[in-house]
Amino acid sequence: MDIRSFNLDFEISVMCMSRALTTAMRQVEDHYRSVSRELTLDEWLRRPLPKRYIDNVMRLTSALQ
Repeated sequence: MDIRSFNLDFEISVMCMSRALTTAMRQVEDHYRSVSRELTLDEWLRRPLPKRYIDNVMRLTSALQ
């Protein structure tokens, strides 16, 4: 971990020292994986033009949101 990563990434960074909290977070991650599916490159590339436009605008403005 370095300061560059914390400054460039817009995700939330968390450091946990509690085993109980870490275990609870792992359970949440496991649940997310169990209800998710893989998005293939082919599916991503076949998105409709309006959807791609909105995705790109959101990406450009993400630092302002």
